Amino acid sequence: ILWEIYELSFHYELLALDHAMVLRLWIEAPKERIKLLHSIFPEESGLVMWEESMLTMEQGMWALLDIAYPFLESWWKLLLSWPQAPSHLQSPIMQESFTSVVQFDMLMSACMFYTQTFFNAFVRPPVVLHYVP
Repeated sequence: ILWEIYELSFHYELLALDHAMVLRLWIEAPKERIKLLHSIFPEESGLVMWEESMLTMEQGMWALLDIAYPFLESWWKLLLSWPQAPSHLQSPIMQESFTSVVQFDMLMSACMFYTQTFFNAFVRPPVVLHYVP
């Protein structure tokens, strides 16, 4: 239950922060924005509770390379649209050169940017997902 609370909080906080960062995009193309947001999460789980049992392996951005790439690419596209996205996020991630080192570096820099941006916008730390061993 705690994992689901973390995950749902992260989803809703990401939605709120994206609204705050790029409200113009939400006004101009709300369906495209919600589609991008949902594409970050496995099976487009988006903003609903799970109806299946707990995961037994990592999925999404933290999964193995071949599984993680599309989720991380969507995360990258979302963050890149925000003002003041760091320069190291400006380079596209290419699947041909996507290694575990690239995945880790991308996740760390994206998570640091997300966390700081959330804090700047809402004056509190975000709820972040925790690793399932």
